[in-house]
Amino acid sequence: MRVAILTLATAVFVLTGSPLLAQRDFPATATIRGENIWLRVDPAEDTDVLAYLQRGDQIRVTGDAVPTGGDAFYPIDVVETGQTGWVLELAVDPRSLTAIAELPEVVVDEPPAVEVTAEPERRNNRQGRAKGESTGPVSLRGVGMDVTEPFTLEPVRYRVTASIQPSEQDNFIVQLVGPGDFTESLFNEIIDSGAPWEGETTVSIPTTGDYAVEVDAPQDRWTIQIEPI
Repeated sequence: MRVAILTLATAVFVLTGSPLLAQRDFPATATIRGENIWLRVDPAEDTDVLAYLQRGDQIRVTGDAVPTGGDAFYPIDVVETGQTGWVLELAVDPRSLTAIAELPEVVVDEPPAVEVTAEPERRNNRQGRAKGESTGPVSLRGVGMDVTEPFTLEPVRYRVTASIQPSEQDNFIVQLVGPGDFTESLFNEIIDSGAPWEGETTVSIPTTGDYAVEVDAPQDRWTIQIEPI
């Protein structure tokens, strides 16, 4: 069976301001920023899983995110397979969103159906627990600039501790992002080279949902711990 799909070409589009600014021009190209991201039939956590997407997979976001149950889901097409479905808003790298222009229709072979038999083993090495488990201490680690994979927080107050041993003097900037427009600055420090740096702060979570940490740091290893008070 053959079906017609639209081939899309990237138009020149410049994002300004914070990389967390919501994309409003659709359709748009983007990339996945997590591991084993569920492509769902409908915009809800309890719907069937069509496929699992990985970090760097190319997608087309076809419309605005739809809020549901404390989360939000984007309608997407998977570039490689042509599959359509819904993924969590936090699983789409906001810095990769680029508006696209529509070109003439092209006929291509329909990709084979993907049969989901079991959830694959999670390969997240930077997170202390899997998304969706009960709230408890969250351990994060990475190197240099990075965006962690989503993790669940509940509406309580959390203590956040961070450490890094930089090889050169530089800024260490950490932000917590979450459902809707939630953004909270955790650390914004100038750190000296060679000496280990440690810091602590607190943050209040307004609603249960999936959150992620964005880190802008020197090319050195860092760790972040988030635990309820």
